[in-house]
Amino acid sequence: MSKKYNTLKDTKQDLIAARAQLKEFRREVSLLKKKGLLDKKLYDARSVTPSKYLKSQIKKFKDVIVGHATTAKVNKENQAYYKKQGYKIKNGLVIVPTLHNEKVISTHGNFSVVTRSSSGKVSTIELTNLPRENIQIWSEELAKRHVKLVKD
Repeated sequence: MSKKYNTLKDTKQDLIAARAQLKEFRREVSLLKKKGLLDKKLYDARSVTPSKYLKSQIKKFKDVIVGHATTAKVNKENQAYYKKQGYKIKNGLVIVPTLHNEKVISTHGNFSVVTRSSSGKVSTIELTNLPRENIQIWSEELAKRHVKLVKD
């Protein structure tokens, strides 16, 4: 028994709708592969068929497909910290929510979020596992990460 894609019960329109649906599915698989959330060698987006696993991955990472989030590569040491902070993690990648004027950049095992505005760019960094007792150790650790502190 076939699935009814429209209410007119016209087989030609059903076929057109099914092809469009398959094309959209393959596009979503391709986007997940580009972001690193699916194995690049295992799935060929041009000929993949919908499976239960792939449908679940598309549903799980819909915000990445739509553009409300992106991925950033982090160290293994920092993955536990980001998971504790509430981020989703898959394949060593952290899924970071973004706005339309934000860009995520992976930097030395962490990530930074660059926000563009009319006055310029602002870079925000998540300071993972830095000692907050001694400011000298803190500044040396930032220097190792190639972060420049700007004085006002």
